[in-house]
Amino acid sequence: MTDDLRAGILAQLPPDTFFFDWLVCDFDQHANGDHHAYVDEVDETEGTPPRAVWIAWTQEAEGTEEGAPQARVSVLEICPSQSPSGETACWLPNDHRTGHSWERYE
Repeated sequence: MTDDLRAGILAQLPPDTFFFDWLVCDFDQHANGDHHAYVDEVDETEGTPPRAVWIAWTQEAEGTEEGAPQARVSVLEICPSQSPSGETACWLPNDHRTGHSWERYE
């Protein structure tokens, strides 16, 4: 991760939020579109869907020479999908375009 990308991400996160110095996309392998990495869950408010903090970036962000790195921090609702067994829930952002996270483990 470049220093510029790290600084851009840290500037968008709440103080004292920890994240690794490397980003791995939590979506299944894909060639197009933004990549997303889970950072932390958000305290739930009664009556609201579960949410989490995510870092999104484009593949070009690592080596972008023109302008600032293209990364953003967002709070997104978590996918409500449950596995067929009901033992596991998807923890990816709602409306994600790849398979559910529970499909990797069941």
